[in-house]
Amino acid sequence: MGMQIDDLDAAFDEVRAALVREDHSILARFTRLSPPVVSWEPAPDRLPIQLLRDCLMHWHALREDRQIPDWSDFRTEDFRAAVTRATIVDPVPGSNDMRYKVIGSRLAEHIGPNWEGATIRDVTRARRSIGPLLAHVVYVMARERRTPVYTRHVQAPASGGLDDWHRLTLPFAAMEPGEIRFVSVVEIEGRLPASSGAGRSVPTWQPRTLRPASGGEPQFHK
Repeated sequence: MGMQIDDLDAAFDEVRAALVREDHSILARFTRLSPPVVSWEPAPDRLPIQLLRDCLMHWHALREDRQIPDWSDFRTEDFRAAVTRATIVDPVPGSNDMRYKVIGSRLAEHIGPNWEGATIRDVTRARRSIGPLLAHVVYVMARERRTPVYTRHVQAPASGGLDDWHRLTLPFAAMEPGEIRFVSVVEIEGRLPASSGAGRSVPTWQPRTLRPASGGEPQFHK
């Protein structure tokens, strides 16, 4: 059900140019499923997942009167409910690539191979699908805009059904390596049933209030 993207560089440029114009219709060209959603500077009450709302509200509290909070303000315990579902992403100096510095343990279970230390280009080349391509474009634009961004896309895993990915990307000012660092919190709702009909499969989303993970202390995957 997924659509393979052959020319990743051309697709990156096309998606980025369209999002700069705020033309989101371009995203439908790269998937047979419901087209992704991109929302810049979302209000917390507009997010469909409680965990993401809580993280965004805390980010605003840390920011105070600055454009973005400083990385020195980040405390893992303040994002306790999110750390197993989060990634820390750093720019790769001298490029528009990004590196997954840390991947939360629960998120690592969903994405398969351990991508910790890999770049977003590595993931995009391996998957060749709209999910990682959109993440790459959004990270690059968020680096320029220095604002939070929420994205949502549907992915068809090899095990069947559909996964509904909600991602909130929060920027923090940092000295190294590229004057900015991102914390992305991801909630995956699945498995949604895939449509057996012809043409585009459009799942019916029923956002749910996230329940805290049970058992053990949250930790980043190392």
